[in-house]
Amino acid sequence: MCSIFGEFFPDGGVIDKATFLRINELSKVRGPDQHGYSSNNENYQCAFNRLAILDLTQNGNQPVFSPSHRYLLLFNGEVYNYKALAKKYNLECSLRSKADTEVVIQLIGKLGVRKAIEEFDGMFAIAVLDFFTKRLFLARDFAGIKPLFFGISKKGLVFSSQFNQVAVHPAIKAALSYKYSCIKDFLQLGYMPSPSTIFKNVFQVQPGEIVEFTSEHTIKKNFYFRLPLFPESSKKEMDPHHIREGEHTIKHAVWSQLISERPLGSFLSSGIDSPLIASYASKKHTNLTCLTVKVQNTHMDEAAAACKLAKHLKVHHKTQEIENNKSIDYLTNHISLFPEPFGDYSSIPTYEITKKASDSFTVMLSGDGGDELFWGYPRMLNSIKHSGWFNYPTIVRKVVAFIKRKMGKKISYGIDHPHFHTWVFDQHCKIRSKSIQRLLPGIHNSQQVVDLYSFDLHGKSNEKILQWLKWNEYYDHLQRVLVKVDRMSMANSLEVRVPFLAKDVIKYSLTITPELGISHIIPKYILKQLFLTEFSTKLQNSQKMGFQFPLKECFQLIGCNQLVEAFLLDRGSSILFDNQESINLVHDFFNASLSEWGLWHLLSLTTWIRAFNKLSVEF
Repeated sequence: MCSIFGEFFPDGGVIDKATFLRINELSKVRGPDQHGYSSNNENYQCAFNRLAILDLTQNGNQPVFSPSHRYLLLFNGEVYNYKALAKKYNLECSLRSKADTEVVIQLIGKLGVRKAIEEFDGMFAIAVLDFFTKRLFLARDFAGIKPLFFGISKKGLVFSSQFNQVAVHPAIKAALSYKYSCIKDFLQLGYMPSPSTIFKNVFQVQPGEIVEFTSEHTIKKNFYFRLPLFPESSKKEMDPHHIREGEHTIKHAVWSQLISERPLGSFLSSGIDSPLIASYASKKHTNLTCLTVKVQNTHMDEAAAACKLAKHLKVHHKTQEIENNKSIDYLTNHISLFPEPFGDYSSIPTYEITKKASDSFTVMLSGDGGDELFWGYPRMLNSIKHSGWFNYPTIVRKVVAFIKRKMGKKISYGIDHPHFHTWVFDQHCKIRSKSIQRLLPGIHNSQQVVDLYSFDLHGKSNEKILQWLKWNEYYDHLQRVLVKVDRMSMANSLEVRVPFLAKDVIKYSLTITPELGISHIIPKYILKQLFLTEFSTKLQNSQKMGFQFPLKECFQLIGCNQLVEAFLLDRGSSILFDNQESINLVHDFFNASLSEWGLWHLLSLTTWIRAFNKLSVEF
């Protein structure tokens, strides 16, 4: 795992090397082992910070040129099938290193950028400068595991693994202005879906996308991979033969990701996904160690259940305890760890457990991605159960709901929504629309959020609804999870691998005809069946808590006055909206009309702006 940073100004005028390298230092924690630099002192310069995993010598360092010197490569991440590709394309005899980087650049030289990238199975962010055509290519892995940002100016393009490196670059910083639709997205969702960011002239490369920037300053974008909305699935979810195929596919994905010359471990929760990954890993990795978060709230703590799973697997097990009483200074310092705004407070235990992991390991396996690909979230079943409501006019639904509530029956608030897709969106939002309008009157969501949640329910079968829900989770909630894990692990110079998001596992998931809410009511049915083949039935009822943190109790311990003071002193709030409205939302939390999630989103945004403004004056 590494960081890449560069600028391509076709007409010349790169910034001075000293300033460029100072900006590169911002991402040094992503790659503390080795560093590289290349420039022609005219129209390009690039830098690299390396976290060495394979071939720990300088042979694995970057930037690296293709044998013909036509291409220059910067590459962050891992390509797990690099050995198979070297064999397939007869590259083995020409390789000087044991790292995947050399295979990546040679394959680009042999096949071209797009065809080479289509061959890769892994997590990656790639920048390729083609000296022959005078073009820059940026590409990101098909699941969006690794980040890649770019900014556009009159001089050209700046790219980086870190958002703040692009935003503080002098050519980009000169034209920064807020994109308020994305700020609204953030306050509701806790992150900013690609391709936009908080600034109008800074963007994200999307999962599975290639961005091409030419010497004429034109930009072309195309996808080499896009998860199909309605795949032609042919195998029933409950088919035993199909489940066995899933076992083979996931197991081999895990095994392919065990390759490392640095110590490797695995995270372990009390649920289904990470225990399954740990079980498969332990069959090939002798002396495996697993790590679990322990919290002081017994209703959130999963350490005891995870310990039982670890004993069953006969693996070493460590826990990292998280204290409840975090100060406001701790919380704001934690927020400042993020190079871009981010609002999922499970980042706190994620940071603590990755910090603990980095004491002994350089690589960890994670169970992320299983819920999104295999219909694991309870909200998916809930959506299917209640989708029939939306075949009736809103007024009819409201009358029925009123009558049933009068009869003492519990009816979901979702029945009041005008459309199915707006209800699904609301399930992901942490601040109510009325509160958002107080902060940002007249501002609408960005187009990417509108597109993510546009769905015509009319005439759709339950299978189609489930496929859309999966597509939506893949391109929305999963992206937030991946941001959290990448930024917090990289803050501790730790690589986290995600076997469920291997290419073959994603392809396998697309062959499934879902039956959740149709033939069964068991979320993540396939993974649960695989779990039962690996673990005792006594362990099957373990309840996953996730990497949780008792933020509500923490805010209550800090107190209303201290939180209000934080917003009064925070100019980041008043830059975007009326400071009094921020303070009103603090009071809303203590009056139980705003969740801790909503308050955290607001605190995260304003604290990050303050930290960024302080950083930007240094460049």
